Amino acid sequence: MKLNKLFFSVLFIALCANGFAQTTKELTRKKEALQREIELAERNLKKAASGKKLTLGQINTIKAQVRLMQEKISTINSEMKNLDNQITENTGKVHNLQNRLA
Repeated sequence: MKLNKLFFSVLFIALCANGFAQTTKELTRKKEALQREIELAERNLKKAASGKKLTLGQINTIKAQVRLMQEKISTINSEMKNLDNQITENTGKVHNLQNRLA
């Protein structure tokens, strides 16, 4: 009987981990896309920065770059929250399984 409970508990944890992995992959893809956009904005800024005065286009590029960096930070914060939640959930499951085996 304990073996069945253990099997289903492990199966449940594996299924939860799979769902979490998909969310993590989505956040990672978003973070990578944001990084590419930031790098593109940097290249555009370097191309346009031949004069000493900032043009309106350069200012807009800088604003876009700041916005993208803020969005990337937000994405990283979401990843951290997901990881923290998963750690908390898995810790509880481990304690539950340990109690069942005791």
